[in-house]
Amino acid sequence: MNKIFFKVLKALYFRSKNLKTIVLFDIFKKHKKMYAPLKNNKKFFNCHKGERCFILGNGPSLKCEDLTPLADEYVFTVNQASRLPQFKDIKPNYHFWVDPVFFDIDENNPEDVELLNTMISVGDANPELQCFFPIQQFDFIKLHRIDETMNVNYFYTDLVFFEGYNQMNN
Repeated sequence: MNKIFFKVLKALYFRSKNLKTIVLFDIFKKHKKMYAPLKNNKKFFNCHKGERCFILGNGPSLKCEDLTPLADEYVFTVNQASRLPQFKDIKPNYHFWVDPVFFDIDENNPEDVELLNTMISVGDANPELQCFFPIQQFDFIKLHRIDETMNVNYFYTDLVFFEGYNQMNN
């Protein structure tokens, strides 16, 4: 039964002209157990429609900026922004861990352990913080029980294309 199911899906994949179907099939094929967590992202659709937001990177120049006026704004942070001195003051709403290097942890390396602890404690800034990880790191999140310390969500980079965007710049 399983082989027939995959043959049918494969046939649909190659015949489909709908990018959403192709991307969802790709997710299903590579990460079957991870499809459900991605579906949970529907709750974010239009949840801040019409509102403004601020997206903070993690460049060293941010250390010199007064970020406290962002405390009552919708704030997205990325990667090492969680180490900014004002991170807890601005109470970000969304944080994205994107760099694959963060997930190659050597538990015998103190720097890696410190990074893992930073990752685990990022939710301390705001108990309502929604933290996003690449879906490919699903097992990493479960192994380190990160999903027990914060609101964990997952993203899959290819999904931006069927959400209506026709270009993604690096």
